[in-house]
Amino acid sequence: MSGQPWQVNCYEPLLGTRVDIAVQAENPDAAHRADQRVREAIERLTRVFSVYDPDSELCRWRRGELAAPGSELAGLLRQAEYWYRMGRGAFHPACAALRRRWLAAEQEQRPPDPAELRQLTTSLHPLPFRTTSRDGRVHVARIGDCGDVDLNAIAKGHIVDRAVAAGRADHAVRTVVVNAGGDLRHSGPGDAVPVNVEDPHRVADNAPPIARFVLAEGAVATSGTTRRGFRIGSRSFGHVIDPRTGWPVAQTVSATVRAPSALVADVVATIAMVLSPAEAVAFVGRLSEEVTALLIEGDGTQHASTGWANAVSR
Repeated sequence: MSGQPWQVNCYEPLLGTRVDIAVQAENPDAAHRADQRVREAIERLTRVFSVYDPDSELCRWRRGELAAPGSELAGLLRQAEYWYRMGRGAFHPACAALRRRWLAAEQEQRPPDPAELRQLTTSLHPLPFRTTSRDGRVHVARIGDCGDVDLNAIAKGHIVDRAVAAGRADHAVRTVVVNAGGDLRHSGPGDAVPVNVEDPHRVADNAPPIARFVLAEGAVATSGTTRRGFRIGSRSFGHVIDPRTGWPVAQTVSATVRAPSALVADVVATIAMVLSPAEAVAFVGRLSEEVTALLIEGDGTQHASTGWANAVSR
C-alpha cells in the first residue's frame, strides 16, 4: 500500500454532521467507486434509523405502521437490548422522553422537578421491546409503547461500520476510513491514521490534544459534554442524560473509547460517560482486551482503563 495516495472527500451534512471519507485503492477509479458506495450506504441506513425523518423505517415501526422491522433494524434493536443489559441501564434505547423533558426545562428556564424525573425513569423499565434469535433471524416483539425508542447512541457507529464494509467490497480497495463527527473507523492493511483526543477543557481549534495515537483496523469514538447541552439560567448541563436518574451527567466530561468496531466504541463511550469513573474503568475492563477507554472528569482528573497506555503508544 505504500506510495498509494489517499483520496479524501468531505460531505456535509450526512448523519446530521460532517462526514470525512478517505480511501486508498489501486487506482483513482476504484477509490471513487468506494467513496460512492460509502456515501450511498450512509444515506440508505440513515433512512432506516433516523428519528428525525418521519418516513424512516424506525419511525414507522415506532408508530406501529410496520408489523415487523426489517433485518437491519431488528439487528440493531437486538444490539441495543444487549448493551442495555450489559450497561445495567446506563445505556437506554428508549429514553427520548427524558431529552424532551430537558428541552422543555431549557425553554421554561426551570429545572425539572426531581420527583417527576424519578417517575420518568421508573417508567423506562422494562424495555418496550424484546428480541429473540431463531432460524438465523432476529425477531422483535413489542411489549410496550415503542414511541420513544431512539437508537442515536448506537446507530451512528453501526452505520459507520456498515459504510466502511461497503467501501471495501472491491478487491482493488485496500483501506477505507470514515470519520462521522468523531466516530472514526479504519479498515484495511493500508496506512494507519493519526488520532488526536481533544482536551475537553481547551476546545479551541489550536489547543493541543490531551492524547495522540495512530489507528489501524479499529475504531474510536468520544462522548462528551463540552459542545452540547442545556442552559438554564446561569447553569449549564451536558447533553448526556443518565437514564437511571434522569439528570444530565456531571462528573465525567469526556469519554474516549478505542474498540474493534465503531458501534462498540460509540455505545461504550456513552455508557462510560454515565457510570462513575471507577465503575466505567471496571466496566471496560470486563469487555474484550481490545476495548480501552480514557475518561476525564470536570476537574481534569484522568482515568484510563487497562490497556489504554499500550493502545495509544502504538
